Amino acid sequence: MMKRLAQVVMVVSGLLSCCALSPAVAQVPLIPFGVGGDNPASDTSRTPFLVRFTGVINPRPAADSLAVVSLGIAKYNETYQFEVVDVEAVNLPEHIVSRRHILQQVGKYIIDYNVIGPSALLSKISQAQPGTPLQIEGMFQQRRRRLIVQKVDVVGSVREGDPSGGGEKPQS
Repeated sequence: MMKRLAQVVMVVSGLLSCCALSPAVAQVPLIPFGVGGDNPASDTSRTPFLVRFTGVINPRPAADSLAVVSLGIAKYNETYQFEVVDVEAVNLPEHIVSRRHILQQVGKYIIDYNVIGPSALLSKISQAQPGTPLQIEGMFQQRRRRLIVQKVDVVGSVREGDPSGGGEKPQS
């Protein structure tokens, strides 16, 4: 029995050394686990990066906006429209992650971004009056379209002509 085991081990080791030295095997590239997940600009990226969205919640879209995206807050089972006026990757240069990279999946799904985070920050978004300009900052993960909110600020007053903005200016 020991003699038979020794023969099997020799055959297997011979096959392994033969294959390891074969030029055909040496040319096959090794593919790491999670292919395509390391480039933050890729729509399949698993690497989160810090983004800052500036825009208006539940707006009447203006001509100068980049996009109108839908923000889904599952905690409240609500969806909000957000007019993006500016968006940037805070900790990455624009030649690596541009506005186009961040907004590349907009319109492909019913909910463009799944927003999660602390209740206090989520309620700032959900309770903002239509037309309120907000700046939303958080970690963004392209693959899951997930935005983990870290900061929400009101950056101005309600836009003229929006539903809660007091209407149009009276003509004189």
